[in-house]
Amino acid sequence: MSFSVKQRTMSHNVVRLAVFGDLDTAGGELLTEAIAEVMSAGPPAGLILDLDAVALLDARGIYAIERAHRLAANAGVAFVVVNTHNLIARWLLEDSGVLTAISRS
Repeated sequence: MSFSVKQRTMSHNVVRLAVFGDLDTAGGELLTEAIAEVMSAGPPAGLILDLDAVALLDARGIYAIERAHRLAANAGVAFVVVNTHNLIARWLLEDSGVLTAISRS
């Protein structure tokens, strides 16, 4: 399955990144690049990562999400992951501690 990230700037300088496809090794690298691009343009007030259309999430994808959280936190940017309704994806995020770490920020 192909992978893509659609970026949309919302009100109050909040950027929403909608992720489509497999968030695996290749997808994780592309997601990291997309987030680095957003941050290099001047950190937004907030970053929303929308996983609604993620078909597969593996350990490399979780690492990419955790890295995004660290990049945002280091820049003082609020970071939220939404649409983790896929129970397996949500379980992986919770089990790895990423969802807990993000929700405490």
